[in-house]
Amino acid sequence: MKSKGNKLEIFIITALIIQLVLIIYIKYDNQSVAFNNFNFFLTGNLLTILFYSILVLEIIFLFKKYKIRPVKSFTILFFSYLFLGLGYYSNQVQMPFNKYYFFGQYGNKLFTGLCFTLYLFSIIYFAFYIMYSKTKPKVFSGKALFSTIILMVIFPLFANIIILLNENKLSEKSLSKDKKNILIVLGAAVWSNNEPSPILASRVSKSASLTKSYDISKIYFTGGNAPGEMSEAEVAYKYFKTLNPSFENVELETTTSSTNEQIQFIKKIILPKYPEYEIIVISDSFHLVRIREISNFHQIKIKTIASDFEMSLGSNIYNRLRESLALSVFWLFSI
Repeated sequence: MKSKGNKLEIFIITALIIQLVLIIYIKYDNQSVAFNNFNFFLTGNLLTILFYSILVLEIIFLFKKYKIRPVKSFTILFFSYLFLGLGYYSNQVQMPFNKYYFFGQYGNKLFTGLCFTLYLFSIIYFAFYIMYSKTKPKVFSGKALFSTIILMVIFPLFANIIILLNENKLSEKSLSKDKKNILIVLGAAVWSNNEPSPILASRVSKSASLTKSYDISKIYFTGGNAPGEMSEAEVAYKYFKTLNPSFENVELETTTSSTNEQIQFIKKIILPKYPEYEIIVISDSFHLVRIREISNFHQIKIKTIASDFEMSLGSNIYNRLRESLALSVFWLFSI
């Protein structure tokens, strides 16, 4: 029996280690970054490795002590692998859900997010299942479920704290007067009649003010479009021309639909084209933390400047909640 128990422990620990390697591989593949560029000290990688290390230690010290049922352990692990695989697969192929559009996202991305969320729920539940398995069966399942939900709520709150601590604006005075600069204005929502939302208008206004104070060689407006709208880049450019009609060295990028894609556009297109220039990304202060995290993941150097957008209390809560979720998702899955 002892030998059988040891084999079960070794099997589960091996499965967890393989899953750890797999999730790290998926994160780098999602960003089209070679696996050999793995950086242990990135926030998302540290959190992932820490969590799986705790899981392995639980198996080593609690598996035999609490007489954990192997069938349920294998079942939970199976579903965590299943949802992880589905999430990765759906992010690589064209799924048939793009005819749906909710919360500013196409159906394919929502399906991918759902799969990764279910994977995360499964593996966190497994950790609490091990932790509480000493208690009565009817009790520990409920405690594990409740604790899983609480942790999944706490994690975005932790991300929000990180945003609050690091969203300080980069002073415009830090921009070099001696170097030429390329501005990248990230897209944001377009309102009815193809008018820029206040967030997008504020980003464009900041770029217009910088052209009057610094040596700006070129401006890129980025962002695709939702169904039935002009692209974010086109709307931004149209508004920019009302602010600075004399500035003409502008280029529109109309295919990207996320911050991840826009950072990859900077890495693959802009940086090779302008290696001697300062690359300055303009967005909102709460958004800049994730921009820097993604840039660090890609090992590229950019500067970030916050727009002057001031939000109402309700808008502030909504945008920070959304950004906290987005930062959490990037840390965990690099999407």
